[in-house]
Amino acid sequence: MRLLQFRLPRLATGRQCSGVSYYVSSSASFSGTVTFQPNCVIKLASNGYLLLYGPIVCNGTLASPSILTSKDDNLYGDTILSSTGNPVYAANPAMWIYYVSFSTTIQGVKIRWATKAVRYDANSFLSHTFRDSRIERCDTGIYANNCAEGKGRERVGPKH
Repeated sequence: MRLLQFRLPRLATGRQCSGVSYYVSSSASFSGTVTFQPNCVIKLASNGYLLLYGPIVCNGTLASPSILTSKDDNLYGDTILSSTGNPVYAANPAMWIYYVSFSTTIQGVKIRWATKAVRYDANSFLSHTFRDSRIERCDTGIYANNCAEGKGRERVGPKH
């Protein structure tokens, strides 16, 4: 288990992180390229989030997704020492795309146990795509602020 404070860009810029678990105890902000590898597990504490205002590369697939989930979700990745084993809505949002000046595509991710899975604060003239991914046990799947809304091939799991 690796404790992540602001180290995600280092591991995410080309280094393979498949099958490795990371823990974000509060928030982490990234202006550079962030790459999500298949089977990488990122666990977020209550109200934790990844603030992304640089390019995003998602190398996961539906079969081998990059997973973002609650620190208390022991179903995926390493168990956090302080985990209760009873996950509740934690991240708010798990991924926050913040006024980028380019279009983005999020694909091959599985986001679980978030108050909001993905938040887009966007320039309305850009296109943002969320596809070939799963949102499970989240209160809100995708929150779009200042975005034109469209629906594609997203797979949304049941809300529990």
